Amino acid sequence: MSKSHVEQFNIEVTFEPDGQRVRIAEPMTLYQAARLAGIDLETPCGGLGICGKCKVELVKGHSEITADERRLLTEHELSQGIRLACRHQVTEETIAYIPDDTRSLVQQILASGTSRQVGLHPAVRKVHLRVPPPSLTDQRSDLTRLHDALIEKLGNWEIGKLGDEGGWGLELLRELPSILRAADGAVTAVLSHPSTLIALESGDTTAQCYGMAFDIGTTTVVGYLMDLNTGHELAVAAAMNAQTAYGDDLVSRIKHAVEAERGRQQLRAAILKVVNDLIDEATHNAGIHPQHIYEAVVVGNTCMTHLFLGLDPAPLGFAPYVPVVQQAVRVPARQVGMKMNPRGFVYVLPNIASFIGADTVGVLVALWEKMGLASCTLTGCRLHVGTLARWHVEPLKRLNVEPANLPTSLVVDIGTNGEIVLCHKGKIFACSAAAGPAFEGARISCGMRGAPGAISSVHLNETVQYTTIDERPPRGICGSGLIDAVAQMLEVGILEPSGRMVTAYEVGAGVPASPTGAGVPVSPTGAGVPASPTGAGVPASPTEAGVPASPTEAGVPASPMSLNGDLRQRLITIDNERQFVLVFAEESATGKPITLSQRDVRQLQLAKGSICAAIRTLLQIAGVAPQEIDAVYLAGAFGTYLSKENALRIGLLPPEIQPDRIHPVGNAAGAGAKLALLSLEERQLADAIAQSVEHIELCTNLDYAETFMEAMAFPARGSGQS
Repeated sequence: MSKSHVEQFNIEVTFEPDGQRVRIAEPMTLYQAARLAGIDLETPCGGLGICGKCKVELVKGHSEITADERRLLTEHELSQGIRLACRHQVTEETIAYIPDDTRSLVQQILASGTSRQVGLHPAVRKVHLRVPPPSLTDQRSDLTRLHDALIEKLGNWEIGKLGDEGGWGLELLRELPSILRAADGAVTAVLSHPSTLIALESGDTTAQCYGMAFDIGTTTVVGYLMDLNTGHELAVAAAMNAQTAYGDDLVSRIKHAVEAERGRQQLRAAILKVVNDLIDEATHNAGIHPQHIYEAVVVGNTCMTHLFLGLDPAPLGFAPYVPVVQQAVRVPARQVGMKMNPRGFVYVLPNIASFIGADTVGVLVALWEKMGLASCTLTGCRLHVGTLARWHVEPLKRLNVEPANLPTSLVVDIGTNGEIVLCHKGKIFACSAAAGPAFEGARISCGMRGAPGAISSVHLNETVQYTTIDERPPRGICGSGLIDAVAQMLEVGILEPSGRMVTAYEVGAGVPASPTGAGVPVSPTGAGVPASPTGAGVPASPTEAGVPASPTEAGVPASPMSLNGDLRQRLITIDNERQFVLVFAEESATGKPITLSQRDVRQLQLAKGSICAAIRTLLQIAGVAPQEIDAVYLAGAFGTYLSKENALRIGLLPPEIQPDRIHPVGNAAGAGAKLALLSLEERQLADAIAQSVEHIELCTNLDYAETFMEAMAFPARGSGQS
């Protein structure tokens, strides 16, 4: 870039009310400038101009209004200087005010999950020993004397050769003489399966042997600090995945990795910083030094583990959707850049397929006994138990599951990408379904993540009753609240099974209250002046906004449904779109009403239809009726906070399933990562699971496409089992 070009773009951008300033030397959007200033904005679409969440008020500065801004913002907002940070190009000195609801909020993160007891057989252990000093009568090398001392202590121990990944390194060899002599031969050897000498430490440090397990989710990351001597959990740390700045969904991140300059490096740096920050937090809280962490086990979906390792995710984004690696990966920590002992190892559990990753394997490891599979045999694997022999584990081939008397289990992890696993008669089937970000609150007009102030549950009776996370004033609605609201709207008749939202005219005589009265949201233009030809809060004709008209003339049914005045007045039409008001403007934290629109309902129908169709497709392939499922396990935070009755009511899960057979299991993926950290046998089980699952590719399954269209509709009342 020429000097004159640099001077031309030596522009100051100020973000209020923080007063944060940043100078930019090249053209960029306000969204990119905010990231340079260390300010995180709510950008579910990754800055693609799709979601319309990154609203800022332009106090100073100018640019042409883009087509995306005209599509996503109202004329009133545009006239008030509201712009989308991801679309606004900085061309001159700029001051932008960032409202609270545009800032990225910290989501409620679930760390605990269903687990089980296992034998403590970690890959790392410490051995305290005394290495005899050299003498004129004993001129063995330092390494030979150390080797012989290990054999005397352990039995037949063989250290790998110099340069072998499984051996010892040149750095350690350089330090060996000084360590032995400074400690007078009293040292602690840190050993890693199968034959790696990780470190040699002065004195007896056997009590300080730690590892960390990580669940790297698309939205959140959780780290568990474990004592490898006792198996106890010492600390838990959690944070948002910083990659959300590049998009809430996997497709957006793959797109950024492929198309942006240094995109893959940016995504890897973002997740590595989060992981290292969690290590700092966990070790600080437990009062230990990161140098004494010798092993880390990582789970995550296939895309997340690829980005964590710096692998090219491009093949995951295009047919035939092939991962770079499917097997478990074990690499030295220094190659990854993690804040732990650099000679330790990072172990990433295997993936099942392109969009069924190590996190699903971790879930199955954690639920193995609960699913009734603890009695299965592992063919091709001999797991020895003993002081030394347990370190020699032969490769595992496949599971040998006896089908007799095994329960039929369904595991569902619902998120932007839903993973479904069915275990039936000794066979394990799995598939993934792209549900979109609706369950995370994205692409919903008033949606948000599960952060403080998010509406998390809804009940309709005489009025709208709701709860929010941390009992804060409502700011928006998260996934669990969205499902509750839609289920309740179906029950009272505000929504039809087709998903069509009715008008106030159809649910009783009379027209709702005036736009300026009875708590009905005032027009954005103020003074009660309508924002659209139909009037703010005044219901439009049922034929508007692309909603089919009622069979009866003028949309007024012959026998109006009964709906009380409070609920009826919440049925409004703004800008030709039907909406239901959950929270009036004066009750919300933002001063704006919180509504569910017809478009929001359609987004939920697409998401829930995809998940339910995937479940029904797996059941059809396995020859299982929904009524025959013995247990459904809902994994992840969303499944934990989800009302199972309302999930059945909207058809997210097949309504034929009995509610008492549905069980939330929390962060089972993280629990599985901890088990793999504590036991070599559990890693072998993870390998066996990954190799034994039959992956069903839905994009080529014609039955899925047909089932998906049917599953978009909501179940009629009473369609489930009694």
